[in-house]
Amino acid sequence: MRQVIEASAVRLGTAESGRIVEIDGMLGTLELVRNSDWATIVASIAVRDEVKQGRLIAEPIYGPELWLDFYLIRTKDLPLSRACRDFLHYLKETLARVVETRGPTSQASIV
Repeated sequence: MRQVIEASAVRLGTAESGRIVEIDGMLGTLELVRNSDWATIVASIAVRDEVKQGRLIAEPIYGPELWLDFYLIRTKDLPLSRACRDFLHYLKETLARVVETRGPTSQASIV
């Protein structure tokens, strides 16, 4: 995620952002945000429960467009299980349906 954000900042000419703290782990990141005046950029799934419970506020970022590439990472020696293949098929169909109905820069709610 950091690489995507930094690449967008460089592309927009806003690479100098001032204060930056990098924390390895979501629990520490959310604890910092809850107990300070800091903010963070994370995937919506990472804060869904915190937002639903009213402990954090999430605001979608619509621009600039941020993109992520997803990869299936697995061992080369073991074939995928039937459950994994079924899940990947379902995931691909769902993503295709979302892009078709909402577009690639969907503004779907996280709550």
